[in-house]
Amino acid sequence: MSTLTGTWRLTLVALRRDRVKLLVWIVGIALITLGMASTMLSEYPTAAERQIAATLIANSPGLLIIRGAAPAISPGGLALSEGTVFWGIFAALMSILAVIRHTRQNEETGRAELVGSGVVSRYAGLIAALIVAVAANILLAGLVSLVLIAKNLPLEGSLAAGIGIGAVGIAYAAIAAVAAQMFESTRTASGLAVSILGVTYLLRGVGDALGTVRADGATISSAWPSWLSPIG
Repeated sequence: MSTLTGTWRLTLVALRRDRVKLLVWIVGIALITLGMASTMLSEYPTAAERQIAATLIANSPGLLIIRGAAPAISPGGLALSEGTVFWGIFAALMSILAVIRHTRQNEETGRAELVGSGVVSRYAGLIAALIVAVAANILLAGLVSLVLIAKNLPLEGSLAAGIGIGAVGIAYAAIAAVAAQMFESTRTASGLAVSILGVTYLLRGVGDALGTVRADGATISSAWPSWLSPIG
């Protein structure tokens, strides 16, 4: 039996089971992205206002820990400083819940045992869960990029932001997959994955707070702890 035997069918089952949940997550994150970007663009329409706002953030350790610094003094840069960290957290939670649901939860409820009575590889369920999570994050990346482009933000930056958020979601899908193999309980596996999300959020915050303010006085070169975090 191949390692992939039954994977495609399990993937289709998982997609059918999660089609509404994942769609709500994806559209919800995109709408939050739209709302945050719109707020920042309307509140700071001029370069001078953006400079003041970014300078305030860059010199406030508390704000840096919570939300990070603007990557550039531009409409897009300030919009990203408002929401990128939070969009990444939502993408991570979406991925963690999806992977745990189709691995550890399936085993707890007996679905995996029922499926396993057929011609299915022992790895098919895990691979199917990861395929679903990756596909959801690719769709999320595309939708977030389109939302930012629709707000007249630069194409390259919008695509980079969307791809970045999708990559964050995929990274935490992998973390959830490992957690699901380590523990028998859905709650414990989910707790571990979410705890890692919390720790990496704090690492990102510490890295930004300890970062160096650049010559413009408004942007930050993050310290090394940020590089240990997928949302850094």
